[in-house]
Amino acid sequence: MRYAQEAARFSTDGRLPLRDFALNHYGEPDVALFDFTSMYAAENASMVYERHGRRLLCQLVGDSLLEPFWPTGSGCARGFLSALDAAWAVRTWGQSPSPHPLLVIAERESIYRLL
Repeated sequence: MRYAQEAARFSTDGRLPLRDFALNHYGEPDVALFDFTSMYAAENASMVYERHGRRLLCQLVGDSLLEPFWPTGSGCARGFLSALDAAWAVRTWGQSPSPHPLLVIAERESIYRLL
């Protein structure tokens, strides 16, 4: 507890008044460094831009796609899986004959919902 107070004092040049810590479920003073009350998740995993008759597939992977939830340790695994899913979409995108862009996006989005 003293470390948290010293860090707060140092980072604010002593301008932050010292407060009592919140009590945990044991009735003991406790401090939490991370707030998991809200999580970021992208609405979509991929997007296609069309310019001058050409299509560009853009995809989100890792933390930009889905904010990791540290208490469960799922961040690294989801990051790798989302990168592999994106690679699969790029592979599908480049196949000949090329599939309709909506088919590639639909597959990628359905996989994203499973993460």
